[in-house]
Formats: sequence, C-alpha cells, structure tokens
Amino acid sequence: MSNKKQFLSIRQDIQSKKKLLKFEFQKALAGQSLIEKVDLNDDSIEIIETGKKAKLKNVSIRILDFKDKKSSIEAIWRVNLEIPIPGISTQGKTVEMALIISQKYETGDYCLNVCLIEMKSSLQPRRINENAKNDKDVKDVKENSLIEIVQKIQCSMNRMYMLMSLNNHQNRKGYSGVNIHIEFKGIIIFNENELIASDFNNSDVDPKLLAPSKELYETSKDLYKFLTSDNRSGLLSVRTILDDKDKITIKFFPKKDNDSEKHRTLQLGDLL
Repeated sequence: MSNKKQFLSIRQDIQSKKKLLKFEFQKALAGQSLIEKVDLNDDSIEIIETGKKAKLKNVSIRILDFKDKKSSIEAIWRVNLEIPIPGISTQGKTVEMALIISQKYETGDYCLNVCLIEMKSSLQPRRINENAKNDKDVKDVKENSLIEIVQKIQCSMNRMYMLMSLNNHQNRKGYSGVNIHIEFKGIIIFNENELIASDFNNSDVDPKLLAPSKELYETSKDLYKFLTSDNRSGLLSVRTILDDKDKITIKFFPKKDNDSEKHRTLQLGDLL
C-alpha cells in the first residue's frame, strides 16, 4: 500500500513569530496518526478488530475510487478513533473506525460522508452478570448490543464534530463558491443476531432498569426496526452536542451464507 498523508496539515506560509495555538495543536495531533489520508489507488482499507473474543476480525473496504452517474470520490480520510490520546480518546464508547469520504457531484457541490464503522461478532440481548445478586441492579446488567451501539454513535459523532472543526480551514483552494454538506452514516457489520422483538417490548419494566436512560432505550428500539426491515437501514435521530435530534443514516450488513465468519469485504459504494 502507498504511504498515507496526514489530513491535518499546517500551512507553510505562516510567517508570524507567535504561532497560533490552533495550528500548534493541529501539528501535534497529526503526529499521532489519528487522521490519515488514504490513496484512492490503494487496493483496500483494512479494519482490524483486536479483541481476543471477537470472531469477526477483519473488514476490507474495496474499490475506493467509486464513481456513478452523478458523483465521484475525490478524497478519503481514515480516522483511527481507537488510538489512545489522553483527554481526546474515550474509553470504550467509540466505533472501530471512521471514514471521511469527500464526494463531488456533477453540480460542483460536495458531500462529506462521515461513515462510523462498527464491527460486531454478535448482536446480543440484555444480559445479567453471572454473579449478580439482584437482576434489578443496573450495575449487574450488560445492556443489549443496540444500546451500546447507540452510545458509541453518539460519542463518535461528537468526536468527529470536534476533529472536523480543528481542520485547517485556511486550505480552501478549489472549494471557493461551492456548497459542502455533512452526512453521517452508521455502518454496522455483524455475524449473528440474537435479538428478538420481545427484547424491546418490556413495557412492564421501569425503563431506567433497561438502559442508562429512557431516551437510549427508545433509540435502540428504532435501531431494531431498521435491523429487521427489508433493506436493513433507516434514518436515526440521536442526541449530540449540536442537536437533540441529530440525524445519521444507519446501514446493517449481516453475514451472508458464503461470507467468512472472520473476514468481510464491502465496496466503498455500499457505505454511501
């Protein structure tokens, strides 16, 4: 694979002796390999799951120079959200990876597709700790996989807003007079689904015992509707730092009969 270029670049023509904190921070962040530019000529983008218990270990995203009748891909940035950076990284509540995909339309306008990619060996229902003394105690409960995914999506969207706001907006060459809008995509790739409808019909139980908040529980029910729909997708409303009802398009990718349990291959166009 070709060498990757850092997304957070620093202008070379800044002559001020007193450097702005923003640019100093960009330079330091670039050195962490948190965000890397991907060569569209590369064979694939590889996403690796390092968890020992995970059965789904690797996802390959191929055909990076995707084109259709109305648009083409101009650039892709890989955001390694799981890199531990104190004060910036979150512990556990993050998707495996994010891809920022710059898509140019025939109108001249752009869309930044922010794809949050989560890999799951199994989508599991709410579980009680084997050593739990009381199944009513929230501390003894491991929430169902969809609630965990909602939490990861919310946290990752907030982190992406922060990282994109730190981008070097001085580099505007080629973008003057065009519209650039952002679309979030939640890409959930999984092997097995152990969830059933009754996992989301606990009307006789206090929602506080089913999830950290009633809002998370209701949002996970929406995810389940998408999971069980014909096209396994839908537009989800989630709470972020910018909007109580922020939007993200969700796409589920289950294991097909001929797919390997350990490895999955998708095309970039599948994410868009």
